Amino acid sequence: MILEARDEQTCELPYEHAKLSRLLEDFEDDDTVPLPNATGTQLNVVARFCAAFQEAPPKLPRPLPDEPFADIAGDAYADMLDLEAAELFGLLDVSKYLVMPDLTELMHAKLAHHMKGKSVEELRAMFEVKNDFTAEEEADVREKYKCFD
Repeated sequence: MILEARDEQTCELPYEHAKLSRLLEDFEDDDTVPLPNATGTQLNVVARFCAAFQEAPPKLPRPLPDEPFADIAGDAYADMLDLEAAELFGLLDVSKYLVMPDLTELMHAKLAHHMKGKSVEELRAMFEVKNDFTAEEEADVREKYKCFD
C-alpha cells in the first residue's frame, strides 16, 4: 500500500502493517491512499511504528515511572519519537486521523513523559498558552495551589 502525504511524499506500508489503522484496513494492498492530514515525515514515523509494533508491541506501565523513555517503551520507540513537542502533537493528530489506538497510546505516553517535571512557564510555552492572569491573580493561584509548584 502506498500512502501519499499532503506534501506529495509517499511511503510504502505493507498491508499487514496497515491493519493497525482502522482507516487503512479497508483499502487493498495495491491502493494508493491520499492522506491530506499528514506529512511525509509523519508517515515515515507511522511506518517505523508499524514495523516495530509487529516485532514487539510496547508494554507501557501505568503510571509512567520516572525513567528515561527508552527504558519505558524501548529503544526503537524512543528513537522514532525523539521529536520536538510541536512535531509530537502533529504526529498525535495523524495517529488519531488514521485511527491507530496503539500509536495514539504511545504518543500520549511520550507527551506525558515529556511534560513531567516541567514548570508552569515551560508548559505554557510547550502548549503555546498565553498567560492572561494579572500578577495579583497569578500570585493568588500559586498561593492557593502551592502543592503544584
